[in-house]
Amino acid sequence: MIPVQFEAERETDPALSEIAAAIGAQLGATDWISRSSFLVEKVEERRRALGLSGVSAYLSQLKSQSTDGPEWSRLIDSVTVGETFFWRYPEQWDALREIILPDLAKRRGAGPVRIWCAGCSSGAEPYTLSILLHREATDLVESGRVKILATDVCATRLAQAEAGVYGQWELRGLSPTMVESCFEPENGKWRLRDAYRRGVTFRRHNLADYAEQPDAGEFGGLDIIMCRNVLIYFDAALVRRLLQRFQESLSEGGWFLSGHSEPYLEISRVLEPVTTPGATLYRKSAVHGARLKPRVETPAVKRRASTAPIQREAAKRSVVARDEVGKVVDAVRPASDDPLGELNVHLRAGAWREAASAGRRIVDSGSLDPQAHYLFALALIHSDQHSEAERVLRRALYLDTDYALAHYQLGVVALEQGRRDDAHRAFRNVVQCLRTQDDDASI
Repeated sequence: MIPVQFEAERETDPALSEIAAAIGAQLGATDWISRSSFLVEKVEERRRALGLSGVSAYLSQLKSQSTDGPEWSRLIDSVTVGETFFWRYPEQWDALREIILPDLAKRRGAGPVRIWCAGCSSGAEPYTLSILLHREATDLVESGRVKILATDVCATRLAQAEAGVYGQWELRGLSPTMVESCFEPENGKWRLRDAYRRGVTFRRHNLADYAEQPDAGEFGGLDIIMCRNVLIYFDAALVRRLLQRFQESLSEGGWFLSGHSEPYLEISRVLEPVTTPGATLYRKSAVHGARLKPRVETPAVKRRASTAPIQREAAKRSVVARDEVGKVVDAVRPASDDPLGELNVHLRAGAWREAASAGRRIVDSGSLDPQAHYLFALALIHSDQHSEAERVLRRALYLDTDYALAHYQLGVVALEQGRRDDAHRAFRNVVQCLRTQDDDASI
């Protein structure tokens, strides 16, 4: 990671500013691309790969081809976030099975069911949906009445989605039994069986274009729209336009599923929020477009055991008070031979460099423990490595989307950098996470 902020880089190299503006124009004026040192890193990677002498030379290379040319595609693919895995947010899949599918069976009868997965990345989300439908709505699948359209702006990830081949990291949300029944081994990876790939259509599509000129034919009368962890990367104006288009594209009574970190208040202005255990769904109702009540309770839903392999153990989590440097309040002191124990000891001592080194070793070893990522991020924050800390905190949230402390620290980092909108979103996510916790839960 390049240890500079992109805003500072733009002042000294106008070529970077022009590249950022061009990417923003293609992706929809994202408010993260113009300030991220991550973009600087990716531009540098591409410049070095091409053997060019500077950013200006790389900009000239980009200008020599159309915006859908190969180098533009490589750069866009590298700067867009593609983290995804099967059965992500299991509470939403529970709600889809227990609430949405029965509702569709009642409303649609023998008619077709149309689903759009927007920002599908490498295909884990639409394929999870396909697996769920095969298991829970066999008649619907066998009759060929369900159509799943999956779109993304990244051509490379769409190619992986078409191939249907995944590594263990992307399958971490599935039990070994489900992996064996739904996939077949291929060269050290896993290929999704053909039965689950049929009925899913992938297409390259830019949500920024859809926000301005939606295709009423292809995107009209949808029963379900899934757009998870996409809106958080757009600026507020684009988010509002997209949400209005989503609302128009849904059929009456249609459902919208977002990520846990999406702007809850913005969505609830155009769609009716419906709470379920551990998740909030949204629905197009007769009063859509009006300012709705903040929450509409539904009958309790009996939840099946989560398929996520990582179980939260709140009582064992370490909690760091941001204003008490060097102190880690931890109810359970890890064993001395536990790598996490070494990290905790350094944190307690305020040895931030040693703590960061210990945390990096744990994370680089492939750890899927969100607590380890969180504590590593704290060491980075105290070492003034805020950009890398933010990336590590987001990885902790990939592993545990309801990790309230990770959302909180993201807000702290954003606030310290003057990014008030991002901080507001992160703190709002903290509140959303706490709503799903028992009153006596240890956070």
